[in-house]
Amino acid sequence: MSRSAVRDLAGDPVDALHHALHLRLVRGQRFAALLGRGDPASGTELTALVAHDGGITPLSATLPGGVTHYPALTPELPAAFWYERAIHDLVGLVPEGHPRLDPLVLPHREGADRLPHPGAAGQPERIAPDERALSVHLHGTGVFTIPHGPVRSGVFESVEYLVETPGEDISHLRIRPHYKHRGVQKRFEGRTVEDGVLLAERVEGIASVAHALAFAHAVETLAGAHVPVAAAMIRVLHAELERIANHLDVLGKLTDAARISRWSPRDSGCTRSTPCGWPGRSAAADPAAASSCPAASPRCPGCPRTRSPSNSTG
Repeated sequence: MSRSAVRDLAGDPVDALHHALHLRLVRGQRFAALLGRGDPASGTELTALVAHDGGITPLSATLPGGVTHYPALTPELPAAFWYERAIHDLVGLVPEGHPRLDPLVLPHREGADRLPHPGAAGQPERIAPDERALSVHLHGTGVFTIPHGPVRSGVFESVEYLVETPGEDISHLRIRPHYKHRGVQKRFEGRTVEDGVLLAERVEGIASVAHALAFAHAVETLAGAHVPVAAAMIRVLHAELERIANHLDVLGKLTDAARISRWSPRDSGCTRSTPCGWPGRSAAADPAAASSCPAASPRCPGCPRTRSPSNSTG
C-alpha cells in the first residue's frame, strides 16, 4: 500500500482529491473510507482509501492552517456520509454542503470548547450536563419531541432517538449514536500485534471474528506477509459460522418482536418425562396435556401453567 498525494487542481486540494477519486471509481475501483487528522489551526489532511484488486491505495489532500471548511464529498459520493460526520466531530473540519451534519462520534456545543476525545491521554475536567432545550426541526400546533434513550427499556445499545411528532405520524427522526464512542481507535496506538488482535476481538461482541480478521488483513498487507491456504480456509470457516449465527440471531429477534417465536431457547419445550409429552415437545402446544401435568415446582419452561403476574414482563 503506497501513499499518493493528489495533484492540486486550481489551487483547491479537495477538488483535486475529488477528481482523483472520480477517475478511480469510473475504472471500477471502490471507495473504502475517508479519514482526517490534524488541527485546523495548524493544518489538516484528508485521506481517501480506494480498494482494488491489488489492495488499497490512499489518496491524500493537505489543507493549510486556518482552513476550517471544505466542499463536502457526500453529495457526489454518498458513501462518504458518515465519514465526513466523524471528521467534523473529531478534527473540526466542516464539510460544506453535507446533507445532514448531525453529531456522530462526539456531541458539539455551539460557543463552547470541544469535548475531550475518549482514549486520549490524561483525564478530562468535569463535564457539566447540557441542559439546553432540544433543537427542533418541525414547528406547528401540537408538535412535540420525544427523547427515547440512550438508557431505556426496549432500546438496545446506548443510542438516543429524538422523535418529533404531532401525535400519530413520525414526521422527523434524529438518531444520536455518539454515546457509543469509546476511543477504541486510539487504544490501538502503540500496541503489539498480539495485543491488537485481542482488542479487535472486543470491538463488537457479535463480530469478534470479523474485526480480528480485518485487523489481521491490515497487518499482513503492511508487512507483506503470505497466509498459508489452510489458515485462510480456517478463517473463512469461522467467519461464515459467525455470519450465520448473526443472521439467526436477527431472525430470532424479529420473530420475538412479532410474538411468533416458538423456537427460541426460553420456549424450547418440556424436557420432563411427564404426561405433557416427551423431550423437545412444549406443553404450550397441547393445553389438554398441560392440565394433567404433575410438575408443580419447578414447572416446565414454555408451559402455560407458568404464566402468572409474578413472572410477567409486560
